[in-house]
Amino acid sequence: MTQKKNKIQGCEKMKEPVVLYSIQSYLAYYINTTYYDDKHFVWCAPFFDSNKESGLTPKLPYTSNPIDIFKSYYKDITIRDRHYKCNEIKRNTVALLKGAKIMYSKGAINEETLQKIRRTINLCSKDEKRLSILDH
Repeated sequence: MTQKKNKIQGCEKMKEPVVLYSIQSYLAYYINTTYYDDKHFVWCAPFFDSNKESGLTPKLPYTSNPIDIFKSYYKDITIRDRHYKCNEIKRNTVALLKGAKIMYSKGAINEETLQKIRRTINLCSKDEKRLSILDH
């Protein structure tokens, strides 16, 4: 049996098997596991740092490059300034709420589950969201 060559664009130089990288908060993991039948919706990239390793042109945008997402989360987690706006955590919160609305509109969850997800997200303090990312 012959192996197929890697057909993922930009990954021709990667060794088999292809490994994909993603960054996900623990809060997102918890919601997906608890309310979406353990289905996870994530962005994956073929390199942890596409700017350094891939040779891709153009490079992945900052918001799609796993190492940049990680660094942004890390900054949000480690800065303990009350007045600092946690951009990545805020984006994650908005995305989780938007995802819940989409799941509800598709009929994948009911109104009660939608409200549980909203409560889970909204009751989670900034510090809990920071810590939840570290726990994962």
